[in-house]
Formats: sequence, C-alpha cells, structure tokens
Amino acid sequence: FINFFTERNFDDVLCGYRAIKKEKFNQLGLKDGRYEIEIDMILNAIKLGMSIKTIKVRSIYNKNGKKVGSRMPITSATELVFHSIKKVWRFKCTNKL
Repeated sequence: FINFFTERNFDDVLCGYRAIKKEKFNQLGLKDGRYEIEIDMILNAIKLGMSIKTIKVRSIYNKNGKKVGSRMPITSATELVFHSIKKVWRFKCTNKL
C-alpha cells in the first residue's frame, strides 16, 4: 500500500527499527504515536527529501517455524489502516501531511 502510493520499495514499513540523526528527527514534526508514527516518519521523510535506506533484519523463528515477536491487536491494525489511508491520500493528492 505505502509502496504503491510513494513509488518506493520498502520491505517492511512497520519493522520498528530506525536510525536517524537527531536534527533530522526533529524536522519530521511527528505527532502520532504507537504504530502510526512509523508510517508518518516515512511519509514526512519523503516529503522533506530525506534519504531513506532499508537494512534487512533477520526474523527469528521458534521451533514450530512461526515468527517470534509481538502481534498487533486487531483494533490497532484497523486504526493503522485508516490512518495510513488518510495520510497517504493527503501525501499523494495534496502533498500535505
């Protein structure tokens, strides 16, 4: 979804790992929290012309072959989908976040 509208090729926009200089972070003007901040960080960085690089991280699997990590609650996932649609729509149509 994000890749289509931003014309980028991100592997995992919700990975959670970020490396950013403090002065660049302050320029992003982030207001939302939780899962939404990851989407906002990417869209704002693109809007400001910041360089974004993907560094793959290795997933950890348990003995049954299932990925180990937190699961996003369905309510949070639903909120994130609507938030993402709103933000991406503004980004693509009005270039305002």
